Amino acid sequence: MGIIRKALSVWAAGFLLASCASNDVPAPQWASDLRGAYPESTYLSGLGRGTSREEAKNDAASELARYLRSTIQSQTNASQSMTQSGNSTESTKSIDRSLSVTSNVELSGLEYTEPYFDKAEKKWKCAAYVSRDKAWEQVVPAVEGARTKFLSLYNDALSEDEPLARCRRLGEARSGGSDFINELAFARLVNLQKASVYDDDKRKYDGIPALQAEVRNGLSVFVTVDGDHAGIIVASLSKSLSESGFRVVKKEADASYVARASISDNAVGNEPVAIYPSLELDIRLKGGKSVYAKNLAVEKKTVSYELDTARRKSYPLLSDMISSSVTADVGALLGTR
Repeated sequence: MGIIRKALSVWAAGFLLASCASNDVPAPQWASDLRGAYPESTYLSGLGRGTSREEAKNDAASELARYLRSTIQSQTNASQSMTQSGNSTESTKSIDRSLSVTSNVELSGLEYTEPYFDKAEKKWKCAAYVSRDKAWEQVVPAVEGARTKFLSLYNDALSEDEPLARCRRLGEARSGGSDFINELAFARLVNLQKASVYDDDKRKYDGIPALQAEVRNGLSVFVTVDGDHAGIIVASLSKSLSESGFRVVKKEADASYVARASISDNAVGNEPVAIYPSLELDIRLKGGKSVYAKNLAVEKKTVSYELDTARRKSYPLLSDMISSSVTADVGALLGTR
């Protein structure tokens, strides 16, 4: 009897072990259907894998971070395409700023599931998640701070009466408002519905180039140069200001601005004569204050027995300096560069 009882005990123990093995804990829903377990309408979530429970947990947080980065970058690219930004360097910087925004807040308040070992994959799995409402509370302060800064710059620009200064300040508002747009991009990812309260502010930001164009349409300038030779500098200044955004007019009476330039040859010697031409430029609101001033000087010596010949050779060098520096400077003020 003792032998039979012992045999039965061994059989029972084996049966129980087999039963336990055949009744493993079923896989949680999130392990195979993350969005079903944590709907995108309510949660931000990521599924991680690893050779240990801790590794799976860390990978879950990293996976959520990768999702946020990828989404932010695609949204930023789409936004830049819609606003037709032509500066690839600025686009890259904008994306980088967006990614730094997500890295500052993406991991706050995350919760984790109990890790689960997937026998088929021979990996531990874990889900990281946070409710969109909870995440929204975390991003609002950053959005509000950036919004306040942007609106201050924007309203200051609109209060500026002098057209060129208004155009310049609008450019500063757009540059200063990039932080707001980046913070808002993350906020929209967290909770698109709640982020809609900032739609009007985003429209103001997006509308800045159109406002600058409207201001530029009313900018007219008359160009006059003392000491020019064969109209070289007048032509160069007129072209430069036109490319920058001004409308160049032929009569001072028709202009809202006057660009006055004076050329000095800085001549040395006589027969032959050496010249180092320089230019003083001042652009003023007609009857008002100066809005832009520039001094340029050619360092290369030009030598000739005839002063006009020296000027004909040297003034194109001054013209090249105008084309590069004045066009860039005034274009930056008017938002065309």
